[in-house]
Amino acid sequence: MTMVLNPEDVKYLQKRQRDDTGRVFSWNGRIFRGIFPRQAEHVKTMFSNGFIRELITRKYFPETSITDYQMEGFSIILEHKRIWPVLYPQEWTFSMLKDAALMVCRTAIIAKRYGYNMRDCHGLNVLFDGANPQFIDLGSFIPDIYLGWNPYEEFLRFYYYPLRIWQYNNFVGKLSIFSGNLTLHENYWKYQHPLLRRINTGLLNRWINWYLRPSQLGCYSFTDLNALTGLNRLLGRLIRKRVISPESVNLEKLIRKIDSLSQIKTSSYWESYHEDVKEKADRFGRIIEIINSLDGEVRSAVDFGGNQGKFSRQMLDQTGLKEVACVDSDENAVNTGYLSGGNSDKGKITFAHYDFMGGIVKLRFTPPNERFQADLVVALALTHHLTLAQGYDIDEVFRYISGYAKKYVLIEFMPLGLWVKGRQPNTPEWYTSAWFRKAFAKFFDLVLEEKLRENNVIFVGKVRPASKENPANA
Repeated sequence: MTMVLNPEDVKYLQKRQRDDTGRVFSWNGRIFRGIFPRQAEHVKTMFSNGFIRELITRKYFPETSITDYQMEGFSIILEHKRIWPVLYPQEWTFSMLKDAALMVCRTAIIAKRYGYNMRDCHGLNVLFDGANPQFIDLGSFIPDIYLGWNPYEEFLRFYYYPLRIWQYNNFVGKLSIFSGNLTLHENYWKYQHPLLRRINTGLLNRWINWYLRPSQLGCYSFTDLNALTGLNRLLGRLIRKRVISPESVNLEKLIRKIDSLSQIKTSSYWESYHEDVKEKADRFGRIIEIINSLDGEVRSAVDFGGNQGKFSRQMLDQTGLKEVACVDSDENAVNTGYLSGGNSDKGKITFAHYDFMGGIVKLRFTPPNERFQADLVVALALTHHLTLAQGYDIDEVFRYISGYAKKYVLIEFMPLGLWVKGRQPNTPEWYTSAWFRKAFAKFFDLVLEEKLRENNVIFVGKVRPASKENPANA
């Protein structure tokens, strides 16, 4: 029996509507895409000719099916596999950006083979399902009337330029993809070639424009090329006769260039924290037992300060969890974890590089505590750094953590503080178990308090509805 959805019962996920193919919405915890009547045949053809099925098989596109549901304003309702958590580009690492770039190029090659091109390809059209980057914008695929690859210039500005910069400068590379930003050609060339900074900006831009002109003309149709005049018309004729070829046409060459890029290794303070994971085995083992003892279904967890994801993997392998988000502010650690893989028969780990106490997000975007919210929040050996080293108020720390937790939290208290074995502990007078317990009780119902080791006390809490009154807005 066909079900008719009430528009008042759905939540549209796009805050700006710029897709003329349809709209994405959630209903009953599931993700759907309504297709407008004028695009219905186009979308049906992409499914019937095998194009979407091949992308899904190669894990370049989320599992998607045509449903029997109906809703006013749409001819077709598709259902997509829900991807959790939703990562924004500034939460990626270098290797994640590189893999996303390669996936986009390979998706474009497949699209060309089926007679499609793409409107755009920026990083907000990509989500990571564990360690698999997937292109999620169905509306980007359009009939191919172009000589080259339509979004090639956007690809340069979002993927290629930032990767070239990120090879040598993590900070600048990260900022260059902030929430889908596009690096200006001028800025990239000046960054890469300091001598160009002495050239007049207008002159430099004209030179860049002509340097990129073959690839730009490759995004024209044959009809468009016939309408060109002057030098553009001459270039267009040469492109049509393949005397010169737009670089955007040669996607295989672009893949080889991207694949050859490697990040210059730089050291970071916490990158090797999980190298001695065997030393933590007994402690981790007991925490796994505690997770397995929790009442109620716990299927998702976010692991704050998860480093390389060694404990995240233990949770996935040894508990009933199906999805874990490993979050850490050390890019090297997160990148190492990501490269070790995030998908298994038990479930998936998604790695995210950001500071949960101070994530960088545009105001109109969904905040991290909503995107990463999970049944369980784990914060091991972390709060003493936040309170003693970084000066955060403990209530503020718990308030942020509570905003991510649906059911339970497991938070460690380090009674000896920033202690190094063999040295005398040096903690403030106020830094006590009683102080930690009192603050913890403001936000969570205490389920268990247990000393695991000399400097490790685990606090297990159940989330109260009252604690959701102050959600984190990191």
